[in-house]
Amino acid sequence: MLGKIKTSPVFKAFFGFVHAAVLGVIDNLCLIFPVKATPSSKKKLLIVRPDGIGDFIIFLDTFKEYGKLYPSDKWEITLLGNRAWTDLAERLPYADENMFLDRKKFLSSPLHRFRILRKVRQTAFDTVIYPAFSREYFYGDAVVRVCAAGNKIGSEGDMCNIQSHRKKKSDRWYTKLIPSSKGPMNELDLNAEFIRGLGLDNFISSAPLYPLEVLPEPEGIISDTGIPYFVIAPSASWVGKRWPKERFAELASLLNEQTGWTPVLCGEPNDTALAEEIMNDSPELPWKDLTGRLNLPGLMWLLRGGNMLVSNDSGVVHMAAAVGCPSLCIMGGGHFKRFFPYGDPGKNRIVYKKMDCYDCNWHCIYPVVKCLEEVTVDDAWEEASIILKSIDFEIIKTGG
Repeated sequence: MLGKIKTSPVFKAFFGFVHAAVLGVIDNLCLIFPVKATPSSKKKLLIVRPDGIGDFIIFLDTFKEYGKLYPSDKWEITLLGNRAWTDLAERLPYADENMFLDRKKFLSSPLHRFRILRKVRQTAFDTVIYPAFSREYFYGDAVVRVCAAGNKIGSEGDMCNIQSHRKKKSDRWYTKLIPSSKGPMNELDLNAEFIRGLGLDNFISSAPLYPLEVLPEPEGIISDTGIPYFVIAPSASWVGKRWPKERFAELASLLNEQTGWTPVLCGEPNDTALAEEIMNDSPELPWKDLTGRLNLPGLMWLLRGGNMLVSNDSGVVHMAAAVGCPSLCIMGGGHFKRFFPYGDPGKNRIVYKKMDCYDCNWHCIYPVVKCLEEVTVDDAWEEASIILKSIDFEIIKTGG
């Protein structure tokens, strides 16, 4: 009986109400702290991007341009980001200072949330910008609310990540909302539209690139050996976005058979069991398992030397594109084509099975995500073959 109560819609609604109330109390408490002004000849800008790795990589295309609008002789730029991609952000020259929050703790730990928001409140920012098209009420919007800046700029955006009554409320926390085009657009174009709204009138989006010169060369990974390889990244931020593991194994066998490349598995430490299951499904392959062994810069280095990446719709796909690694993305319909593909259409491919329920914002109506289940190995191989033709795999295989 207790289990039924805990999982009932009424209980979930009540818990959600209480949780939101607690977060509101913390945010209100931070509003009482005075700003600590420090002597400076420069104004201070805060850019808020507390979202995922893929969102951050896509944002690089416009992030590098903020210095044109807020030049270094007049402005100090601070980035408030997601701790998950700290190692990538801190190597970039686009911000003078970086702050990072832990997304899980920011909602679950009152102390962590309080510390982050208090620091934002007490820093004498002149302008805060939250450029996300799909704003998040309890993340970026909350930061903007607490920030004491006189100028608070955001996007009109959509309601993908926010309820209508909360968006109506948080819209009032901004001094300026930049208009957004209606209808589906690629995230790169949405970011470009936003920065044009800030004043960079002639900006045109392009595929984001991560500066390779700032990547440290790790030791002991396959790119050190000169052996040609492809990368399999079978995980995703949500289990529903994962292609079945046995199909990754079958596709890896086809790629290895046709190219002679070594298959390399990568992922986070909690993906170890998934990697083992894939290797057990195709034990004849000369697997190299780097699951849990690479930080983000190391993964970027691995991808820059790879001949191809095969992955779900996840941040790894964007990391590959940012270092020039051809990629095949098995894509569902939750946010169809909003975030990928972009760049060279011959080298950055998606495979999917279009359904009437596409663009569901990942609120799937089926017990399993059917649009991913419907993608066969043959479907994926057809797209992988296009990539192979575009990069002439025979030359890579034989070394020229």
